[in-house]
Amino acid sequence: MIEYKPLTPWYVNQVCELERACFAHPWTLRDITDQLNSPFGLYYIAVEDGRVLGYVGSFMGADVVYINNVAVFAAVRRRGIATGLIEALKAGAREREATGLTLEVRSRNLPAIALYEKTGFQRAGFRKNYYTDPSDDAIIMNYELVY
Repeated sequence: MIEYKPLTPWYVNQVCELERACFAHPWTLRDITDQLNSPFGLYYIAVEDGRVLGYVGSFMGADVVYINNVAVFAAVRRRGIATGLIEALKAGAREREATGLTLEVRSRNLPAIALYEKTGFQRAGFRKNYYTDPSDDAIIMNYELVY
């Protein structure tokens, strides 16, 4: 059974392993630890049998939660893990009384765009040449929290 919970120091090394598996420019152990120790960081993990399957990383600025990364190991994708992580983050954002969530996603990352739309995010803008390695534009997506 998959459990969704806040990231704790116990799991940081596994999150770093996931970063290296999923991203061309992974966050370092120090990057993740700094975010974890920040009062503005908001990180959730999906864990099964003591093993991290995925995570969502974000920080809160003013009253909005900015999603930095959503990652799930390739071997366990298509099981609803990313959806569960986003829902856990929404709950955490509500606890912090945020008004909404926002993110940028590569314009060519159609599976991620579909995930965000499925979880209620709306397209809100566009950033030309936002990404490198490879070069890509960004779509800005927002989710309004309703209380």
